[in-house]
Amino acid sequence: MVVSVAQLLAEKNSVISFSDTVSFILEDNDFLNFHDVVQFIYRNFNLVSDDVSNSLASCSYDRIKGVSESDEIAAESLETLEYLISSNWISGIDNEGQGGYFSIYNNEGYENGSRKDFFFRKNELIHVLTSAGIAFRFDEQLDNENEAEGSVQEFEKRIKILSDENTILKSELDELRHDKPKYLGVFRGDDPLLIAINIRNVEWASFDENDARVTTPSADYVIEKLKEQYGMSHALASAIERVACPIVRKSS
Repeated sequence: MVVSVAQLLAEKNSVISFSDTVSFILEDNDFLNFHDVVQFIYRNFNLVSDDVSNSLASCSYDRIKGVSESDEIAAESLETLEYLISSNWISGIDNEGQGGYFSIYNNEGYENGSRKDFFFRKNELIHVLTSAGIAFRFDEQLDNENEAEGSVQEFEKRIKILSDENTILKSELDELRHDKPKYLGVFRGDDPLLIAINIRNVEWASFDENDARVTTPSADYVIEKLKEQYGMSHALASAIERVACPIVRKSS
């Protein structure tokens, strides 16, 4: 049996202990407090789907026994109010966020079913739910938006750092390209200058000027290696060794 608003106001059954400071206004100007609206919603409607015109359906109610007080009913009422305040049911909220409207329908749908439009003072409703220990999705959405905004700012900051690093690397690469001799090894596999550079990079890699006597590769070793590896003459190997050598060797 569907309960009328008049019956609801007359009975005033205690279903859930909520603060009475939050006022709701029906479209027929009947004043209801938060406690009354919770009872009205759950004696006449039950959330069954996400479809707007059918999202609240009528449920049974014993006029003699009323709705039994229970934790389950309290939890369901809070869940529905959480849903209503956090979903697209809220519309017409002003710039200061003072209030908004939501509508509920019975299971006969929008065309034939009964409809009630509630106005609520949004900040007061949020205060009551928060006081009841309810962390509803509306706050979570705000937190997620703030977190997302922070992530975007951090991402943009990281992009700026990477962009600056990329600019520096490009500049260094241009310098290297400018300093690198042209046509190294392009026209001949035994390019003497390229060979000399390789000798400098490989044979002199372990050179330590503080221990030069031990770490300096001998000229004879380098020359013989070049002659054996490339089959070049002693004169050419000696010339390449002198180009590759970064120090002034002592005269023997």
